[in-house]
This record gives sequence, structure tokens and C-alpha cells, in this order.
Amino acid sequence: MINDGNSNGAVKYTRNMHWVYCTIKSIGLITLKCLFLAIITILFCITTPSPPLAASDPLEKSIPLYSVTAQHYSWFFETESRPEQFQYFLNGKQITSTDAKAQKYKKMLHVRISLNPGRNTIIIKTGSKLVLNIGVFFAPSYESGLVPDEAQTVYFHTVNGEKTCRPCHRLDAKRSDVQPKDITKQICYPCHSHKFEGLEILHRPAARQWRCLICHQYKAVETDLSPDNPIKFMVNQEEGVAPICFKCHKKMQKKIDTLEYVHGPIGMGACNLCHNPHASHFKHLLQDKISKLCINCHEFQENLEEPVVHQAIRTKGCTACHDPHGSMHNFQLLAGLNDLCYKCHPKIFKQRNDHPLHNHPVFIPATSGNKDSKLTCVNCHNPHSSKFAHLLPVADTMMLCAKCHNVPR
Repeated sequence: MINDGNSNGAVKYTRNMHWVYCTIKSIGLITLKCLFLAIITILFCITTPSPPLAASDPLEKSIPLYSVTAQHYSWFFETESRPEQFQYFLNGKQITSTDAKAQKYKKMLHVRISLNPGRNTIIIKTGSKLVLNIGVFFAPSYESGLVPDEAQTVYFHTVNGEKTCRPCHRLDAKRSDVQPKDITKQICYPCHSHKFEGLEILHRPAARQWRCLICHQYKAVETDLSPDNPIKFMVNQEEGVAPICFKCHKKMQKKIDTLEYVHGPIGMGACNLCHNPHASHFKHLLQDKISKLCINCHEFQENLEEPVVHQAIRTKGCTACHDPHGSMHNFQLLAGLNDLCYKCHPKIFKQRNDHPLHNHPVFIPATSGNKDSKLTCVNCHNPHSSKFAHLLPVADTMMLCAKCHNVPR
């Protein structure tokens, strides 16, 4: 104890120090107790299993996956409830009944939900009751390779599929449906007219005249896709869709029959890999932008990401040099290789015996028995893209020269 000459002060100081000591001790004990309880709680949480997810949670419940080629999913349900009494979810986000295109007709609720490319999750509830919980994979027909193997394709126009709708809809074709005078009374129009909303380019027989039955079979037929459940309104594709297209596009058929090099999809009769038979946003009823269509089959995306890309590809796409149907030239080129280059590079044509140096040719004819020219523009330039200037395959031009000439090192 410290004595400052005042005994009363010393006593007060001692009492104060004792009070501080007791307070610190109490706080310490409380802290230890809290720490102990916290450790026990953590251990308990670790060793206690989490409660199972609700059955309606798509992450826990195994939900079916279906595939569609149209960018929407249609669903109908018999109910007494109004459309706004349901909750609609697309990929975890709630959407309104208006966005879900939900409409009530008599006792049937009709829903048509627009899909995102790829996998989608659709959930529909009424209160706490789960009505629908499915996965839907959307991919256009030309991207069918992206569809997961486990996805099921569901066909509506089967005996069982049509049962629910028959009381209100006419589902059997009549002769007048083949070439209808009033398209609103054609058999397909009531349910399929929305498919062409917002599309600028319409295929005249399909989306303008609604002569659907010149391509689609009105009788139910068994297919490899449904051997035990005949489907109506299928397109006969035993020889591809090309024979159906050529009924109207006779000039194209004559052209293709004379070509030496034919594009693969044309050779398979699969016109619909590139063209939409109904309607499209793109000229010539293409399924997508030209270059994107090409990339789906040709592994070419990396080329477009190179530092130097051929200007023709940037501005006009692949069809600047290639005919998408076929050609008399290899790689379906629109002309002979050098002749094609000269169209955009006339200066090279004028100095074709002095490029890149005096007396250096840019073309040497093929030797006997060899269709390929001995020397063309692509011997030195990549026609698509490159890491180096002037579309050269190497940075050091002398290395390029050494391919044909003995260059001293």
C-alpha cells in the first residue's frame, strides 16, 4: 500500500483498488462463461445435421427436364382459381401473371412463359401449394447439340396429349385447312399465331398464308422419337427437309445439282439448320446472324478473337468469300482463290508479278495432275485472322521466305 501522508486517502485508495480487482475478476468469469457457451454452440451446430430443404426447392427435389425449340413454354391446368391467384417463378425470380401470359378460359388456366437460352427453371404455386416445378432447356434446332442427354422432348399432338384440349379446340384437320381462305379459322392458327409476333421476315406459305399442311403431315405417324405413340403434324424428314423445300425452290435445286462442292447441311438435306421455315429476325429467314451460324459448326471463334482479323469477315461475315450452299471451287469459295482476293485488292492484281518484291509472283499455276495451285495468296497470308500484321502467319517475314527459299541465317 502506498502512504502519501494521509491515512484516510490510503484507505480510500485500497478500497478503490479492491473494487477494480473484483470488477475485473467478475468480467473475466463472465467472459469465460460466454466463450465456453459459444464453443459448445458451435460444436453442436457442426454435429447436428441441417434440416432438409423443402420439397418445392428445385435444388433438393429432382425435377424433370424437357427440351423445346421455341422460345417459350406453354402449360395448361384445370382450376377454379384466377390467373392472378398463382405465383409464377422463372429461374428463381418471380414474374407477374401478365409476364407469364396467364389467361383463364372456362376452367383451364393457360400459361406461356418466355424462356432464356439454355436451361430454365419454372415454378408455379398457389399459396403454399406447389403446382408446377420443372426444368426447360431452350435451344433452336440449329443448336440441338447443346441439349443435355437427359432432356425429354414432349410432343403435344398425340392421342393422350390432346385429350385435355379437345373439348374446346378443333384438333383434326379438314380439307379447307390445306389452303385456307380465312387464316384465323385454319387449324393451327389459334394456338400458334403468337410464334411469329415481333418477327420481321415471314415465310410466305407458313406465316402469311398458313398453308402449314403442305409441309406438316396431318395424320398421326409413328416415328423413331415415339414408336408407340403416333404424332400428328410431323414433317417427313426421312430424306431431310430439302425435298420439301425444293417443291417451291426449284431453281436452288437445279443450282445445287450442278455444283462440285456442296455445303454439308445441304448435302444432308438439312436446310433448317440455317434457315427457319416459319419466320425470323434475319434476312433469308436465317436462324441467326450469318457468322454466328457458321461458328456453331466450324470451330472458328478463336480466330475472331485474334489481334488481326480479315476486314471482309468483320464487315460482311463468312459469305463475303464463301457460298453457303455450294460452289465450283474448293471450300465453297465464290471464285478461284486469287481471283477472289483481287476483287478487294486490285493493287495486288496490277503488281501481281512484283509482290512483295520485284519479280516475285503471287500466283504460280498448278502442276499437271494437281488441282491446287502451287502458289496463291494464302501461302503467305491467313485468309481469316492472325496474331501478326498483314495476316502473316509469323512475325519474322524472313522465316516466311525460308519456306520456299534458301535464306541464309
